[in-house]
Amino acid sequence: MSTAPFDGSAQTVLARGLAQLAHRGQVDRDGAPFIAHVARVAARFDPTAYPLAHAAAWLHDVGAHRRLSSAELEAAGIHHAIVHVVDLLTRGRGMDDPQYYERILSNPLARAIKLADLDDRSRRDRLDAVDTDTRDRLQRRYRRARRLLTPQKAGN
Repeated sequence: MSTAPFDGSAQTVLARGLAQLAHRGQVDRDGAPFIAHVARVAARFDPTAYPLAHAAAWLHDVGAHRRLSSAELEAAGIHHAIVHVVDLLTRGRGMDDPQYYERILSNPLARAIKLADLDDRSRRDRLDAVDTDTRDRLQRRYRRARRLLTPQKAGN
């Protein structure tokens, strides 16, 4: 694990480049290049004010299809704080929804990125591009995820 100081600008450039490589050729459900989804999620976090969040958002889906491992991210120069957030956002094999979202809830940055991810995935134009059954299934999945990411306070 690198103990180098955090350079937000360099990390953002590196994260964006790795995301573009990892998602090359991938297409989203609406037929658009998948990297466009990743870019929209990253754009939710100002790179100057929140460079760690911005860089982690660029990488939020690289582990989803085992495209890049934590070790590969660190070897490429990604700061350990970003790798930690990406790890939290990557569902472990055999992990059910409550386990996955509980992990994300343990880190406010991971939670913010996942909520931004869900917001983008829930866009009307994206959902209108799929058949009714798929749209209904996705909407149920995204609502459940939001519920699990928004724990109820005691007494509510």
